[in-house]
Amino acid sequence: MSFRTKIAAVALTMTTVTAPTVLAPPTAQAALGDLTCALNAAYLTFTPPLKAGQSSSVNGYANLTGCVSLTSYGRLTRATIAASGTVTAAPGINPCGLILDMPLTGQVTWDTGETSDINVLLSTQLSSLPVLVGIDVTSGPLVGDSANNTVVPAPVPNLDCAIVGLQTLTVPVLAISFY
Repeated sequence: MSFRTKIAAVALTMTTVTAPTVLAPPTAQAALGDLTCALNAAYLTFTPPLKAGQSSSVNGYANLTGCVSLTSYGRLTRATIAASGTVTAAPGINPCGLILDMPLTGQVTWDTGETSDINVLLSTQLSSLPVLVGIDVTSGPLVGDSANNTVVPAPVPNLDCAIVGLQTLTVPVLAISFY
């Protein structure tokens, strides 16, 4: 190999090694939420039992456990949620079929003693599964955060619902993430 060929080969190698490298953009990743908690289930009671074309008061509660935060909410490790509202079943439709939208207001009581006020919408429109839970935090820790479109398995009404009306509803939520 001639001297010129060797110099050209070294120059080409150096250009390849020292040239700026163009990197592909990073792959998209979901934003980390402020807090994610396990939730065994949400429990709702209806007074009086909800029947077609009627309204009932609804009270609900749930326990959040094993909360994890990669942001500034690491102090919040568990909580109790209590919420209430009024729900009306459509006329002629058995509420046991769970075609309901339940707007609730309530409070989250954290293990630190702090509280967060919340607005909740539980939509059990079983004709358009999945069932959705939406939570907006209006005050306290996580104010401004939402936990929307949390997919949950189908809720379970009281076994004698067709006879006495909707008295209880268990919603087996698996986890809730606040963003």
